[in-house]
Amino acid sequence: MVKAEREGLAADILPLTSGTEDGVALVLPGSGIKGALRTQAERIVRTLLARDVPDDVQQQIDVPLVDALFGSPGRRKGKNKPTLREERLGRGALSVDECYANQSFDRAKWEAVVSSKDVGELKEKRRVLGGSGRMDHAFHVAVDRWTGGAAERFLFSGLEPQGVEWAPIVMELDLERVGAEEREAAQALLLLVLRDLAAGRIPLGYATNRGMGAVEVGAIRYFGALPGGAAPGAGGLSLVEAGRWKIPDAVTAELDESFRSWREGAARAAEVPHG
Repeated sequence: MVKAEREGLAADILPLTSGTEDGVALVLPGSGIKGALRTQAERIVRTLLARDVPDDVQQQIDVPLVDALFGSPGRRKGKNKPTLREERLGRGALSVDECYANQSFDRAKWEAVVSSKDVGELKEKRRVLGGSGRMDHAFHVAVDRWTGGAAERFLFSGLEPQGVEWAPIVMELDLERVGAEEREAAQALLLLVLRDLAAGRIPLGYATNRGMGAVEVGAIRYFGALPGGAAPGAGGLSLVEAGRWKIPDAVTAELDESFRSWREGAARAAEVPHG
């Protein structure tokens, strides 16, 4: 789940929902999914380049290849003219659609749940909400950052969905927004991130440090050509089958070489001559 901005009456924390043709449904915003993937991509690139942390804040934020793939902040036009790499950045090559749960709730019933005044009323309204899975009313206590123990008078509760089935997460990769010298490396980085998502290393949503946000990937399909392999058919190229990562050896070899070349070039570009 993703935490909604509004608070309930009986439950302090509500899952984020959005309108659908049939009512309202739980939703994972595309921006949130993309942010989680970007964090892992930055971790990968920073580890590979093994760079020292620069003093300049902007240089700390900028991560080669990640900016081209996921986007970067707008550059202020002024005295300092941006480099060619900076000029083509902005909106990244990767876009992620909103992901909705397969089940929708009646709007009136959901609003009744949200506006329940006490625990008893909330329990009754949850019962008539219906649908598969369940909506647990869970209680938590905030942690005191100084002592590491329970904070006094900080008991809170939330509606936590369990057993939710989701529609596919749909992403689009526009390689025209990536420089020709980085395109294959960008594809390789994206596949590394998707492999980590399939392996359960990337949680999504709210309270991931409290054990929520686990993702089970049943399948990944890639529509479009990959280096070293023939263009996939109408069904796309299956990257995950029966829970296992699977990609043709020829594609792996080509992407590995492209990623290695890009990494060596990025490492050389970051070298500062000593006077």
